[in-house]
Amino acid sequence: MNKKIIVITGISSGIGKAFVLNNVRRTGVVIVGMGRNSISDFKEKNFVFIKTDLSSTKSIQHSFSVLKRDFERVDVLINNAGFAYRSTIEDLTPREIKDQFEVNLIGPIYLTSLLVSMMRKQKSGHIINISSVGSVVSTPTLGYYAATKAGFNKLCDVLEQEVNRYNVKVSNLFLGAVKSDFGKNIKYPQNYLKTDYKTLYEEWKKRFSNFFNLKNSPDEVSDALWDLILKPKRAKYIHIRDFIMCTAKNLLPYRVFQVLFLGYFYKYES
Repeated sequence: MNKKIIVITGISSGIGKAFVLNNVRRTGVVIVGMGRNSISDFKEKNFVFIKTDLSSTKSIQHSFSVLKRDFERVDVLINNAGFAYRSTIEDLTPREIKDQFEVNLIGPIYLTSLLVSMMRKQKSGHIINISSVGSVVSTPTLGYYAATKAGFNKLCDVLEQEVNRYNVKVSNLFLGAVKSDFGKNIKYPQNYLKTDYKTLYEEWKKRFSNFFNLKNSPDEVSDALWDLILKPKRAKYIHIRDFIMCTAKNLLPYRVFQVLFLGYFYKYES
C-alpha cells in the first residue's frame, strides 16, 4: 500500500506540533515537517523534518529538491506556518512589513506553486490553507496580518479553479482563537506605546486577551485538519461562532456589521 505523504509547515509548536504528534502513528501515513525548527527531541520512523526558511526562496527551492529526491509523490500540503505583527498601518517599518508578507504570503505561495506542479502531474493532491477569521473580519492593529491571510484566501480561490480538473483539491480552514504560542509570539512595533495610537493598542490587546478565553485547543484543530483530509471541502470552520461571524460579514451592510461585531467584542472587555 502506498503511504499518504503529508507536508506541513510550522511544526515546532501549537497546531503543527499537535498535528504531527496526533497523526504520525496512523497506518499508511508519512508526515514531512517544514520550518526553521523541528519538534524538540522527537523521532518517529514516519516523520521527516526538512529545515526551511519560508522568507527565503532559495531555502524553499532547496527543501523542494530534497522532497522530490526522497518522495515520488506528495498527497497533502498544509500551509500552517505564520506569525502576526500587532500594529497600526502607520507604525510598521518597511522591513517589518516585508517580513510579515514573506513568511505569511510570499513563501507559502511559492511553496504551494512548487508542490502543485507535483500534484498536477500525479493527477491528485490536496492543498490546505490554515486561514483566519481575521482575514474576513478585520480589526484595528492586525491589518497587515489580515492582508496576508486574505491574500492567500483569494489565491486559493483562483488555484482551486485552475487545478480541480487535475483532481487537486483546495481547502481553507478558518480559525478563530486557538490556545497556542501564536498569541504569545505576536510582535509589536518599537515604542508602540509611545505613539498616538497608545490607547488603541491597549484597547484591542485587552479585548483580544479576553476573547481568547473562548479559544479552541491545538488538538481540536488537528482533528479538524484530519477530518478535512478525509473529507475535503472548500471551507471549514471549527466553531459555529466563527462561521456566523464570517457569514454575517459577507451578507450584512458594512456599518451594520461593525456595530454588531464591536458589540460582540465589548462583551469581553471587563
